[in-house]
Amino acid sequence: MCLSWLGGFSAEATLEGEQLSEREVRRIRAQQIDAVSRLTPITMIVNLVNVAIILGTLWDTGSNGFLTLWALAVLSAALLAARAWLRARRNKPKEASARTI
Repeated sequence: MCLSWLGGFSAEATLEGEQLSEREVRRIRAQQIDAVSRLTPITMIVNLVNVAIILGTLWDTGSNGFLTLWALAVLSAALLAARAWLRARRNKPKEASARTI
């Protein structure tokens, strides 16, 4: 499909006509998930910087209560994501199904 060509090789793609076994494909998927998971801390830091910018910009608009609740919600989501990332980092999966992706 053209979309896989534009986005690079997918886990199901073959190189030079070689067929990959299902186990190899599952391992490649697990490595792809691990590569994306490594970006979780950076993503959460960027989210918190965005919150700080929005709070600084909109603080004197009269909706401070809403902004505070919104910032606390984003902060709690970032903390939960960091906690999940720390747990997942200890137990990296060796294989992953197509449904996992």
